[in-house]
Amino acid sequence: QAVDALPLLEEPERQQVVYGWNSTEAPLPEAGLAELVEQQVEKRPDAVAVVSGEQALSYAGLNARANRLARYLQSCGVGAEMRVGLCLERSTELVVAILAVLKTGAAYVPLDAEYPAERLGFMLEDSAIAILVTDTRLRDSLPAEATQFMPLVCLDAEGEGIEADSGENLGFPIDSRQLAYVMYTSGSTGRPKGVEIEQRSVVRLVRGTNYVDYGPALVIGHASQVVFDASTFEIWGALLNGGRLAVIAKFDVLTPELLSAQLRQQGVSTLFLTTALFQKHVRSSPGFFRGLDQILFGGEVCDPECVRRAVEEDGPREIGRAHV
Repeated sequence: QAVDALPLLEEPERQQVVYGWNSTEAPLPEAGLAELVEQQVEKRPDAVAVVSGEQALSYAGLNARANRLARYLQSCGVGAEMRVGLCLERSTELVVAILAVLKTGAAYVPLDAEYPAERLGFMLEDSAIAILVTDTRLRDSLPAEATQFMPLVCLDAEGEGIEADSGENLGFPIDSRQLAYVMYTSGSTGRPKGVEIEQRSVVRLVRGTNYVDYGPALVIGHASQVVFDASTFEIWGALLNGGRLAVIAKFDVLTPELLSAQLRQQGVSTLFLTTALFQKHVRSSPGFFRGLDQILFGGEVCDPECVRRAVEEDGPREIGRAHV
């Protein structure tokens, strides 16, 4: 008999490998992201949704503020399938703005004010951004040549007009196949490329999965820049499961002592870091991640010794390399 005709596995083992371990289908809701957040609002309106420093927003508070901003954006001409640029630092205001954009049926395009003017100008033009949401400080730091012809909404300067709108849900029908956001690659191999992500893809990342213990008790540290895809896991992993998003400032993330203090102060249970930061903090002090349930890292090869130290020094209950 020909060798390639011989069975490599006995039938019970073949059934397990081919079918048993591949049976990973999970039912997913067809609702859009904003509607799924509104469902969490109905279940736990008073639970804390987002906390940043001394500022905390309940699910009801987050939803009401997002509804007001969504209506304000609609009055500025924002509608379904449009692209809205977001140039804001990690904060409760950023989370409100993201949710507000989705409530209008539009998609958000995250921008970093520290990007070179040429890159910002390219992204604004390439993604066909209709309007840019920012604040006064970042607006003044943006290169004029990148934004001179771009309609702007400054959240702090226009706060009075935004707060005058209704905080009730818009009831705008949104399909899960509509875009959630457009995120640009680093451009290290050429011009940056805009990647369009549908809302159902975000839901698939953080609902019906088993790599993180999702649920109302979850407290995810928001340590990633919104221009990177790890922020998708952080923001929506918390909000779509009734958990809490704990915003950690950029400087604190890079400083071992400050990050450690933030993790304990805010009761963070799950954290994602780049591999370089993970290794830096493990080496900085023993038991750095003590108290966490899960730590995820990714982006480059990891030193196994760092993983061993993190586990042995009363580190997180679960530790793993992930590509989000």
